[in-house]
Amino acid sequence: MELTVDEVAVAMGCRPRWIRTLLESGRLRGRRVHARLWLIDADSVDEYRFGRTRGQSGPAPADRPDDRG
Repeated sequence: MELTVDEVAVAMGCRPRWIRTLLESGRLRGRRVHARLWLIDADSVDEYRFGRTRGQSGPAPADRPDDRG
């Protein structure tokens, strides 16, 4: 699935310029369709935001830190 810069910016709560910066630096995967139109791989957004790809779950319960302090 591919998303636009504006869609990703709304989801991440940032400005579209920051998303383009992430694309240009290679921290997000996408493809340029026109001069300012990018299509961004949704899995790449998940990897950037959460450090994992779609379909992967988080750490197993035994591996999670204990929140009880």
